Amino acid sequence: MVKKILASGQSIAALSKDGLMVGVRGGEIVKADDRVGRFMESGLVEKAIMSYARFSGSIDDTGALVEVGKLLEFNTYRLIDTIGAKKIYKGFCVCTSREARGKGLGTKLIAKSMELAKAAGCEYVYLMATGNFSNKIFDKLGFESRKELVYSEYVDGEGQPKLKRTGVHIKCQVRLKTL
Repeated sequence: MVKKILASGQSIAALSKDGLMVGVRGGEIVKADDRVGRFMESGLVEKAIMSYARFSGSIDDTGALVEVGKLLEFNTYRLIDTIGAKKIYKGFCVCTSREARGKGLGTKLIAKSMELAKAAGCEYVYLMATGNFSNKIFDKLGFESRKELVYSEYVDGEGQPKLKRTGVHIKCQVRLKTL
């Protein structure tokens, strides 16, 4: 799956000195006039969430995470229409290996993807951040939080958490940054 994401040229990876992948920033450029993209929007949201679910090992929570995206109105084309953008960079994921964590690699990957997006004519970066560590990066880089859902408050009719494997993560935020 990572090879497919990287093949688009809109995502980047970091390699160790030994040539092993230690980090990836997945994303894509979304154009306002892309009719097929508009049609596929719900499938793309699910793709981003599936990426997180596979990476985190929380595949059981995938359906609930798709619902979270809908509750938070994470919809690229609705945003494009609302703010009048012609082109935005939609982030899917930022992942680092255990060995690379805590060394600033995630921040560097996000910053580099922002540079590439700006060079490609994107006006904004838009994403849904599902973890504490990525949210910390987006805070540091000046991303606006448009909507958020605290996982402990996301419960079923019996008061039980809908997301069972959030670990240390406490909230999901829809983020936006002007380039």
